[in-house]
Amino acid sequence: MWAISNGGQLWEMLMAAAVGVGLAVYYDVFRVIRIILRPGAAAVFAQDMVYFGTSAIAAFLCFIAIGGGALRWYLFMGLLAGFTAYYLTLGRLVMAVTQQVVNAIVWAWHWLWTILLWPPRFLWKHLLRPLLKLLRRLEKWIVTKILRILQKILKKPLKSGKQLWYNLHKNIKRQEIHRKME
Repeated sequence: MWAISNGGQLWEMLMAAAVGVGLAVYYDVFRVIRIILRPGAAAVFAQDMVYFGTSAIAAFLCFIAIGGGALRWYLFMGLLAGFTAYYLTLGRLVMAVTQQVVNAIVWAWHWLWTILLWPPRFLWKHLLRPLLKLLRRLEKWIVTKILRILQKILKKPLKSGKQLWYNLHKNIKRQEIHRKME
């Protein structure tokens, strides 16, 4: 078993703290994605699993490189201290700035679309919608007029006596019967 000096242990702990800061920055990438995309619970769970899996592998490989293959408790303490220090200081600042930037982008995007869509909305509201209402009324008026005309054309007035088409056959038979009787 080989021994390591206190200065060496401190140096390894500071390197592990730097790895912890790196993992916290890596976690901030996922947090920024969550602010921008607002994913559901399943997507957040999947992101967390990806983060913890990749960060565990990265931390293990860094510990092997830093500690020379020996996993020591102060390496884990340094990792935790670095992650916590970043998360509680710069991490909060990064998230606040990110939230403000995202809000500014969303605001600018909203106003851009408001400005771009103003002419079509104005045309729709003040020109096309009243024109469409007028056309619908005109269409309704034309349809009712056509239906009234068709109703007059198709409605045959009843005729009296021998002029009725449905009585013509009966009238011919009556005339034949009267001739034979004479």
